[in-house]
Amino acid sequence: MLKGMRHGEGRMVAHNDGSTYVGSWHHDQRHGIGEISYKSGITFVGSFSQNMRHGHGIMEWPRGAKYEGDWILNKRSG
Repeated sequence: MLKGMRHGEGRMVAHNDGSTYVGSWHHDQRHGIGEISYKSGITFVGSFSQNMRHGHGIMEWPRGAKYEGDWILNKRSG
């Protein structure tokens, strides 16, 4: 914690959607490398910037579909 904000490495379970994030924080936002898992079974491992998937990452769906590549502002790029 830094001045009451998440900062550095940590874990958070969101009560609104049941998602779990483990990774880097910067000024209370997911930023850097991390992993997020949703109750639906979808997972994302990769880069975050200002709470968004941004940079290289891998998203996997429960039925076996997978996207590995770049993300820009939470959207697949490529």
